[in-house]
Amino acid sequence: MSFTRSSLTLLFLIFFFLFFTSLYGQNTNKKEIDILVEKSRSFERQPDSLKPIGTKILAMAKPTADAYGLIEGYLMLGYANYLGGDLKKSITYYDSVLIFEKKWSSKKYEQFFKAKRNRAIALMRSGQKEEGLTQFNNLLTFTKKNKDPRGTAMTYNNLGVTKKNEGNLEEAITLYTQAKRIYDSLGIERSLAPLFQNIGIAQATLGNNDQSLASFHEAIKVAKKYDISRDEYKGYNNLAVTFMKINAYDSAIYYIHKTIPHYKSNNIKRGEYLAYQNLGAALTETKKKDSALYYFELALRGHKEVDYKKGVGEAYFRLADLFQKQERYELSKRYIDSSITVSKNLDDFLMLRDGYTMLAAIYEKTQEFEKANNYAKVANEIKDKMFTLENSKQLNEILTKYQVEKKDAQIEDLNSEKSIYMSTSFLVGFISLVLLFIVIIFWLRNTSSKKELATLRVELENYNETSHVENTPSLLHLKSKAVVNTKELLYIKSDGHYLEFYIESNIKPEIDRNTLKEIKVRLEPEGFTQIHKSYVVNLSKIRIINSTKLMLDDGSWLPLSRTYKPKLKENLLHTVSP
Repeated sequence: MSFTRSSLTLLFLIFFFLFFTSLYGQNTNKKEIDILVEKSRSFERQPDSLKPIGTKILAMAKPTADAYGLIEGYLMLGYANYLGGDLKKSITYYDSVLIFEKKWSSKKYEQFFKAKRNRAIALMRSGQKEEGLTQFNNLLTFTKKNKDPRGTAMTYNNLGVTKKNEGNLEEAITLYTQAKRIYDSLGIERSLAPLFQNIGIAQATLGNNDQSLASFHEAIKVAKKYDISRDEYKGYNNLAVTFMKINAYDSAIYYIHKTIPHYKSNNIKRGEYLAYQNLGAALTETKKKDSALYYFELALRGHKEVDYKKGVGEAYFRLADLFQKQERYELSKRYIDSSITVSKNLDDFLMLRDGYTMLAAIYEKTQEFEKANNYAKVANEIKDKMFTLENSKQLNEILTKYQVEKKDAQIEDLNSEKSIYMSTSFLVGFISLVLLFIVIIFWLRNTSSKKELATLRVELENYNETSHVENTPSLLHLKSKAVVNTKELLYIKSDGHYLEFYIESNIKPEIDRNTLKEIKVRLEPEGFTQIHKSYVVNLSKIRIINSTKLMLDDGSWLPLSRTYKPKLKENLLHTVSP
């Protein structure tokens, strides 16, 4: 009996030792993560600095699947990629944050609010307008449910921007006013800076330029008071744009010159290149054509460098406008065609309308009146339907309409064939519906596959970045008496009752009589996972993942089965390779 008691006492002490050691380790981990999160605040607008911090947090959190660290790491990498312009990857990271929402929503409300809000903005910016609007409305419900008036005000502001982009300017101003009312009731004056910017932009679009200028000055005043440089210089930029609208070009140039040093010193490349573009536009109107060309070319190179496609389209448009004013019409046509191509790819109908309007003006000046008339009609129809158009397919319908107007005679000639057409129309229609149904099914499967593949690639990238722990090499003793260093082992292939062990330094595989199931159990803790019924692979040797196969460091392609994809993802998420 005394032996039993002493054994129980020993087990009890061991249990409490392990429990408190684990608890201490978790608390230490949490403190280190909190220090890194605090450190990241110094790099709020610098994606290149935020990415390594987010990666380091994930490296600390993944080995123990620590939800606290995973939420912070994914959130930071989502924001870093958003700032860097990779909206798809940003959305994927935010999706990874929201996986933990059900259990952690009450404890980390602020993080989930940020993830939901930034994800909705990323969806809007990537062209997924309906989904983005749905997410903003869900966010409004989320903030009200959690009794967060500040979050509610921020969401009203975002909804206002959405309505402004749809052209519902009065509704946008109403939403901005609701946000302002909440901020005023809370006494949060500093949050009014971006709100005044948005109100000013809506007023300018409505043509209320004096009110717009006053709103931008209010935004700058608040930004200066609270040392919010981002909104201060955004205000200067908005003032410049508004002054250009009312032909006050000297004032516009003055405010643009205030912004450029700030953008340069803070490495805000997109802001710098937009400033060059606006400066070129102002100089064009002041007849300083050579200087304008210099700044437009700087802007175009910069937009391409940071892959800002909308900026590229706008720079092409500005260059076309400059050459049109110089009566260099062929050069102007080439640039406006480039701008229209970019606009179509982005489904940017405002820029498309302006592009076709310019084309009409160019063809009128070159006395090609039929083309001028057709492009003017296209521009007017886009203007009338601008806020109901959703994609370039509908735009192509407008273009086709004006390209086929003269085919009435051909249609008349087809009347004699009408009976044949009617007899086959039902069959053609039925076949078309069946084909459409098949296409939709394949599209849905492809969309799901692409999303799953994007997540796998993100996890592989994070795994490669965070798997840096150097352990003593493990030696695998085969029944054939061969010894394999697991660090050099690429993959294992099953061939009947035998396994083939492929090693980096060996031309031929080592052969051993064994089962894949048994060897998988032995190697899985060391960073190996099964990807197919006949293959187990070393995670640290994977270079590329495709939908049905993956490539290793030595160039070998191995099959990837759908059955094993979830396990691959799980092991990439939780395993630290040797």
